Amino acid sequence: MGLWVLLAFGILFLGSAVGHFMKLISDSSAGEGWVCVALSAFCLGAFAILQAEKNSQKRFLNWIAANREIIKSGRATYEEKAITPDTKLVQFTVVISLIVITTRIPSRYYIVGQESATFVGLVYSFITLITGWWGIPHGPIYTVQSLYKNLTHRSVITVSDLLGEK
Repeated sequence: MGLWVLLAFGILFLGSAVGHFMKLISDSSAGEGWVCVALSAFCLGAFAILQAEKNSQKRFLNWIAANREIIKSGRATYEEKAITPDTKLVQFTVVISLIVITTRIPSRYYIVGQESATFVGLVYSFITLITGWWGIPHGPIYTVQSLYKNLTHRSVITVSDLLGEK
């Protein structure tokens, strides 16, 4: 649901920007139009990034399920990275809120120590800082929880956990 909220707001801000720029023909102030363009770009960009993460997560989980026995043997590789049952994975969360709607969207799994997990955690935290606070009552609560988990890597699991073996 959260992804669609971002898409809807991106389209609304874009429509508002067009309205402000149409008004520019008769008025000399374009500042509000540019703010709407920036907000629209942020929402649509965040939507695209989060949708790509969701698709990547599905591919990874399907790969895990299809390669269960190879993973157990310790010979599996995914996107040129060795995957064993003990491989540690981290997942981040972004919070998106609007007045009475608050949703948490998880990232795909990142391999701890082999990918720029810290950078991704910072990106998710930045999006959460901008979009997470605005829901009552859960927005501020989920935002603080998400920031804490994202910045301290508290959502670490192993591939064995995904395989249901622990």
